[in-house]
Amino acid sequence: MAIADIGAAEDPPRRHTSRMLVLDDDAAVAVQDAYLYAGLRRAAIYNRWNPKSKYYDPSFPKPLPNTGRRRYLRRGDLIDYAQRRGK
Repeated sequence: MAIADIGAAEDPPRRHTSRMLVLDDDAAVAVQDAYLYAGLRRAAIYNRWNPKSKYYDPSFPKPLPNTGRRRYLRRGDLIDYAQRRGK
């Protein structure tokens, strides 16, 4: 079997892949994937966290603690926030 034939039988890659750690409401979702649940892009999420921003929202979910350089949010919190916003 040639190297080019290896991927031929597999499903085509999805356009957006999620970096979730678990598949329930306690799932950790990376900030760059949070737009799938909250309808907000990465920059908008950081603006919601920044008290100096005019878009600051104290009700926006806080990032999970101790996740290193990459920021994660709880999937359930994002869904709840989106429902409160009416999105």
